[in-house]
Amino acid sequence: MSQGIECCHQQKVHPPPTSNPKKPQDLFLVCGLQSLGQHCVAVLKEYDVKVSAIDDVQREHWEVLAIP
Repeated sequence: MSQGIECCHQQKVHPPPTSNPKKPQDLFLVCGLQSLGQHCVAVLKEYDVKVSAIDDVQREHWEVLAIP
């Protein structure tokens, strides 16, 4: 067994950069506003967080009426 060799499999975990480490991120981006995306937006809004959503198609029919 070799001496003086350190294990190289240990990784350092760094917290994500933020201006206030005590406050979690509260901004979400939902990509796609079909059925699942609409429901995701509705549930996230219940948690009083900021939600932005994008889609490449203008919706004519909304399953979740509180979204548009």
